[in-house]
Amino acid sequence: MANIMAKDESIILDESQVLYDIGLNPDEYFSILNTVKNARENANGARDVISTEFYEALNKFYHSVSNYDVEFYKTKGLFDFTVLIIESTAILREKIRGTLFHDEIYAIIMLGISVERAIQVSHIIENKYLDATHESNINEFDKSYEWTTLLKCIESHDMMRRHYKRTPDAGNVLEFLILHPDCPRSIMNSINRAHRHIEEISQEKLPSRGSAEYLVGRIQAKYAY
Repeated sequence: MANIMAKDESIILDESQVLYDIGLNPDEYFSILNTVKNARENANGARDVISTEFYEALNKFYHSVSNYDVEFYKTKGLFDFTVLIIESTAILREKIRGTLFHDEIYAIIMLGISVERAIQVSHIIENKYLDATHESNINEFDKSYEWTTLLKCIESHDMMRRHYKRTPDAGNVLEFLILHPDCPRSIMNSINRAHRHIEEISQEKLPSRGSAEYLVGRIQAKYAY
């Protein structure tokens, strides 16, 4: 594995260590291992309000990650590990939608998923934008291959091509991933869903100024406009 430069060019990062910290380092609070562990602990405290099917899927996910071979992950298991994470989280989302009551508890869970997705997509867009900036000169920036990579990272390449029917560029990719309300990965879509779920939780006819429902509604109106 290669060494890579951090934003502070005086710091050299070891790729193998970075991947380990993000994936399976039990001492890093942000690692995938600790995230799944925390999710399972939260589920243990909410066994009376979640389904057995959901809990069993989460428990299986936890054991798959916690027992994953670290050396295999560091050397040649990155693809296998990421596929495991993607498929397991997709199963959990389906268990949430398909086995839980669609009540306030469901709304709270889906609100968290919507907010988290908006944050993740924002970070991915920011990073790939910086990659396009660094890798391209001013004449190549708009057509940089990084825009196609961005779409594939967010699993939206095919739907974007279907909608625009043209080659991805800076303008249509960013418009699609930020503002398109029907793209399930877009920030706008996540904001719309967050607003809907927070309305279900709040049940206020007129949200008070400064409340979470008011703030989300204001963001939604701004992006929609």
